[in-house]
Amino acid sequence: MSQAAAARSVWSLLDEARRRLAEAGVETPGLDAQLLLAEAMGCSRAALFARSGDSVVPAVEEVFRCFLERRAAREPVARILGRKEFYGLCFAVTPDVLVPRPETELLVSLGFERLRAMKGPVRALDVGSGSGCVSVSLARLALDHGLDLSVTAVDSSAGALNVTRRNAEAHGMAPYTRCELADALDPGWSPREAPFHLLVSNPPYVASGEIDRLQPEVSRWDPREALDGGVDGLDFIRGLLRRIPGLVAGGGVVLLEVGAGQAATVEKMATAAGLQFLTTHPDLAGIPRVVELCRP
Repeated sequence: MSQAAAARSVWSLLDEARRRLAEAGVETPGLDAQLLLAEAMGCSRAALFARSGDSVVPAVEEVFRCFLERRAAREPVARILGRKEFYGLCFAVTPDVLVPRPETELLVSLGFERLRAMKGPVRALDVGSGSGCVSVSLARLALDHGLDLSVTAVDSSAGALNVTRRNAEAHGMAPYTRCELADALDPGWSPREAPFHLLVSNPPYVASGEIDRLQPEVSRWDPREALDGGVDGLDFIRGLLRRIPGLVAGGGVVLLEVGAGQAATVEKMATAAGLQFLTTHPDLAGIPRVVELCRP
């Protein structure tokens, strides 16, 4: 087949891809098709629209079709591209980490607000750092606003911690982000910079029996250990609440991302653990997403 005969326009490829992804059950077939074709062509989405009538050379079309089949198998776009935008920054993602999600940006916004109210050098702890999206974003915000902040990012997965380190370096935050491989629930673990003024965590909070019922983009592709919170989804949070007195300074703030319907239970657990419950914060969908606590 000659190149002239094989060449298809950007518009026709996008139309075909949108229909293919819609048939596969993808929620945003048009957007995903655009992102994947832009990646294959090495251009932005905006440039893609400007070139809608252009022909796509067969070599680029072949790359695009490979991307398309992966997406039709419900592999997330971020995993195909190897990166995800979060809080205005681009984070590398690998099979070792969760894909950063928009609702977790609330954890960063709240964390930064609390940091700005604190005096002097501040120490923060990110438990279960994964891609580093929370710790690196906080470090970046602090630097941009002249705050004296050091962040300790801890994860029990060496692969995940390598991604945290890689993203910290990519955004120039390595000098402000200390990566530590450890199980934060281990009573014998005592980080060098403890006690911390702020603890943030996006912990595993999905009930074990619910994981396989999640969207395929999550259930098939996210690391199970980063999702699985045990029978009721609260095993990790329960263990972390017990560790807070040894990790957080008196008057320090704790921000925990939780699943839908978990906030009230976490409030009771925190109170039973001797912590002061402050409030819950809803995400953009109105779901109570972040529980805010204080260590007396």
